[in-house]
Amino acid sequence: MNEKSITTKQLFFVIFQAQIGIGLLSIPYSVHEHAKSDGWISVFFAGIGIQILIILLWVLLWGFKGKNFYEITVIVFGKYLGKCINLLYTIYFLLVLSLLALLFSDLLKRWILSYTPAPIVVLLLIAIGIYIGKNNLRVIARFYVLASGLVILSVILPWFSFGVNFQWEYLFPIGQSGLTNIVIGSHNAIVAMIGFEIIMVILPYVTGTYKQSLKSISMANMAVTLFYVYFMVSCYLVFSPEEIKIIPEPVLYILKAVSFRWVERMDLVFLSIWIIPMATSFITYVYLSSSGAANLFHKGRRKYPVWYLMLFVFLAGLLFSSESEIAQFDKYVSYSSYIFMMLIPALTLLVSMIRKKFNYRSTTQ
Repeated sequence: MNEKSITTKQLFFVIFQAQIGIGLLSIPYSVHEHAKSDGWISVFFAGIGIQILIILLWVLLWGFKGKNFYEITVIVFGKYLGKCINLLYTIYFLLVLSLLALLFSDLLKRWILSYTPAPIVVLLLIAIGIYIGKNNLRVIARFYVLASGLVILSVILPWFSFGVNFQWEYLFPIGQSGLTNIVIGSHNAIVAMIGFEIIMVILPYVTGTYKQSLKSISMANMAVTLFYVYFMVSCYLVFSPEEIKIIPEPVLYILKAVSFRWVERMDLVFLSIWIIPMATSFITYVYLSSSGAANLFHKGRRKYPVWYLMLFVFLAGLLFSSESEIAQFDKYVSYSSYIFMMLIPALTLLVSMIRKKFNYRSTTQ
């Protein structure tokens, strides 16, 4: 695969941007269904769970240094079964890509582009995905580094709302939902924070040792976890437990209540900034799905599959129009993520050890 290498510092920003996306806007609402005001604890649990999955993927990739996951499956399971697994991963990444486009268009139609047809909004996102996603990894990583500045700016905006309604008692008593509900609530947080699986494809292109890469990935996951906790707590301090039950995007509603002489709708300012992180999440899965298709059909050249995969995304935007259909699609994709992020990698690692394909190397890496 013709990809340029990236540094471990760039890897940090790639993982950070891949994990942050549209899920941030609704995560306080979705997690609150089970965990109530302990939802911020669920996010911590989700961060720990994701770190375990990151270590699982890293151990697998470490055992096959210089190989990405699409190449490892062929080594472990053989040519035919390995390519079937790679095809399933390509389809899964394409489904996630389509879901992100649907959620993106649905959000923008409800908040900004009320009279714009959903397929047109999807086309705009597809144009961004093609323009950036068809480039090599180094170009994408540089864009992610640049886009991270806007994410930092978005952290400041919720503080403008604290003069409106700011109640610490909404967070107490801590642990009232019970451990079981907190753990169940972490499912929605994990789904909102996926994107770390990009390491399955890009880790061989990172300069430095594998241990240095693991450190960068872990720090990025920790930063994302704290970032989500920050916005969770911000929402729980402003909205009462009863209010947050009926507010699907509490982050935006916080800012909607704020106005100044020089700006009327702070929520639209935030959303205009947040389009960039939503786009980077989309580009992540453009890269993952096109890498899978390129590995299967184009001898590693990604510029061809990017185009026809985007056609599938556009067709998905035509087929799924109602919020209920999108919600059902979201449910299926969310639960299938455990198969592709945990079950298959764990099985691949196990089989590689049984078949003695896994190669522990006595190096400092």
